[in-house]
Amino acid sequence: MFGLNLALLEFTFNDYIGIEILFQKDGVCEAQIQLDSAKHLNSLGWVHGGILLTTLDSVMGYAVGSLIEPEKDEWTATTQISYQFINAAKPDALLKGIGKVVKFGKKNAFIEGEIYDDEGTLIAKSHGIWAVKRK
Repeated sequence: MFGLNLALLEFTFNDYIGIEILFQKDGVCEAQIQLDSAKHLNSLGWVHGGILLTTLDSVMGYAVGSLIEPEKDEWTATTQISYQFINAAKPDALLKGIGKVVKFGKKNAFIEGEIYDDEGTLIAKSHGIWAVKRK
């Protein structure tokens, strides 16, 4: 079995935030989050950037996680990540996040992420580097 075993994760930070992993395979992850104006907004009434950042970090991490073998003590960890906010998300929108591994090397993986709203508008982008640990 490859990748992160979602069945072993009974309750995660993603559950707390409301991120639902839809697909995770072959260096790609797709997830969604239904924004909730009662808990996902900042003090100005905008969607909190941390929600977008967490969603991007999650889809990117699960994308690279789909390429490792945990039973062989392989693991990955974020070492660098950069985010760009493109458009504001509506407070009650359904967002879709996509993470894709661009290159999976011996020691590092390079990943890109994007978030779109339910109208197909690009909300945020990211790119990052994950350390890859193999035995």
